[in-house]
Amino acid sequence: MTLFPVVLPVTDGLLSQRGRERVALLSRCARQALRLSADKAGMVLQDISKDEDDVPLPSGSYHWSVSHKPKYVAAVISGSPAGIDIEEVRPRKRSIFSYVAGDEEWELCGGQSWDALYRIWTAKEAVVKAAGTGLAGMRACRVVSVPDESQMLLFYQDSLRTVEQLRFSGHIVAVLRDDDDVQWTFPAGSSGPTVPDSPESPGRQRC
Repeated sequence: MTLFPVVLPVTDGLLSQRGRERVALLSRCARQALRLSADKAGMVLQDISKDEDDVPLPSGSYHWSVSHKPKYVAAVISGSPAGIDIEEVRPRKRSIFSYVAGDEEWELCGGQSWDALYRIWTAKEAVVKAAGTGLAGMRACRVVSVPDESQMLLFYQDSLRTVEQLRFSGHIVAVLRDDDDVQWTFPAGSSGPTVPDSPESPGRQRC
């Protein structure tokens, strides 16, 4: 099947919010992106809810995943367990490198760098979200191959998983794809993704 991950920008008005109100509004924005993903996939969303561990519950026969950060939100719907993550590439404490990956994984990505950190982080997030284990599962999730700048292969829970990634506007976004095709949707006016195929633009859609 084809996945239709959607990325939307966060409005300036939303950026001014703080605390729980901001989290609630970001969640609403992410669900707007999810509805767009469902529309493009020809899927009808029913109830959108999570369990007591904050893991998304299936909407009818469909699975979904969202991610929201201060500047962008991302979402995808699928017929099988889904995972998506978006992160802004920015420096953090160096200790995070040893938390995110081991030496062999860093070698596959050409060594430790902030770009490599967020590639690995978002790829693992996409995989463990689909598995429903969250951050607790990241240490057991291992990068085993990096075929190119847009793909990573990871091993988790006795399965080999394929993640598709791209960069845009200082961010990296990753979606679990396995054997599916992927058609990205990005906001007009962004600097655009750095992958060979240009994504479809949803016009001036904003949250």
